[in-house]
Amino acid sequence: MTTRPRTIGFYGLAGRESVHQMLQGTLRYCDEVGGFAVRDFRARETFDIKPSEPPPWRGRADGMLMFLPRPPGSTDRQVADWVLSGGVPTVGVGADVLDRRIPCFHIDFASIGKLAVDHLTQCRCASYLYYGCQSCTGSSRRAEAFRAALAERGLDLVEYETSTDYDGTFGDEATALGEQELAALLRKMPQPIGVMALNDKFARAACIVCDSLGLAIPEQVKVLGVGDMVVARTHIPALSSICAPGEEIGYRAMRSLHKLLDGGRGVARVTQVPAKELVARASTVGVVPANGNLAAAIEYISRHACADLSVAHVADAMGISRSSLEKYFQRVVGHSPGREIQRVRLEKAKELVSKTQLSISHIALTVGFKETAAFSKFFTKEAGLSPVAFRRQQG
Repeated sequence: MTTRPRTIGFYGLAGRESVHQMLQGTLRYCDEVGGFAVRDFRARETFDIKPSEPPPWRGRADGMLMFLPRPPGSTDRQVADWVLSGGVPTVGVGADVLDRRIPCFHIDFASIGKLAVDHLTQCRCASYLYYGCQSCTGSSRRAEAFRAALAERGLDLVEYETSTDYDGTFGDEATALGEQELAALLRKMPQPIGVMALNDKFARAACIVCDSLGLAIPEQVKVLGVGDMVVARTHIPALSSICAPGEEIGYRAMRSLHKLLDGGRGVARVTQVPAKELVARASTVGVVPANGNLAAAIEYISRHACADLSVAHVADAMGISRSSLEKYFQRVVGHSPGREIQRVRLEKAKELVSKTQLSISHIALTVGFKETAAFSKFFTKEAGLSPVAFRRQQG
């Protein structure tokens, strides 16, 4: 008799990259362990919480993972009451709603503050500014962590939180140009100013304000974001950013939910997952000569090769031209950056084919191929065997 897989519901805003990362971690755990099916309950743009109505997953899921910012005018308890009315074990991801009844995993704010201060002090900033959002619960906690890490070095922080919540789109430009209070602070603070923003979207807005004031980045203002989002790589100049451990949060949260579903106890009420990496780009360190950026480029490819990475993305992230990157890569490494991307993808694919029971189509998506046929052709050409034959050979 076949056992029905337990259904795990995932709730959050579909448009947020951080939510997507957490969902990826959830899926990775479920793939590794087996016995689970993940059902997507993500909302498009806003959370639709109606206390008088049951949540949409009631009767449709055996357990829930939640990324749930607190809607204006509501309390943590009100949101938690609504969530728990779904009647299934629930684990939260994110720090906006904290209630003792719902175990929660979120980023370790102290680790963000330390990474930011370590980097910006190395950049020899003369003053420091935090740029956040009034409506975001996590914003004040990131500011507090930044302030505490600066205080350990005897340094002060200026804080500014806007009422605007930027979404990283082109429309943010007009809104950012209206940030008169931020502009006034940037005009009078000693330079170079080290700015830590709530996330990469706010870092982009800070750059727009600096540009409107004629302040050069990074010579006069050094801007650092959080999240290592797409906007960090597509902005000019490319934005330095602290990598958020979203996938690890999703993985660990799902592991705890599994424990709850099996009747286990001892799941911590709050678990903070530290950020461990900062990607330095042009917004804080400027355009680095290609020979000084090679190690960073190789590391960047190692981390992002399976995420639809292109040579242009690598060049933008390093703050250098594509031609400079390709010339130096060829001369020192012996092959092109494009070849390095393919090499990393192949090694990851070999590992997944030989050490997991994931389907070939799933592995194709994991290493950056949208079509299974294209992946199989690539793998066969590079490895000398088809993925299926390679798996059989590895035993």
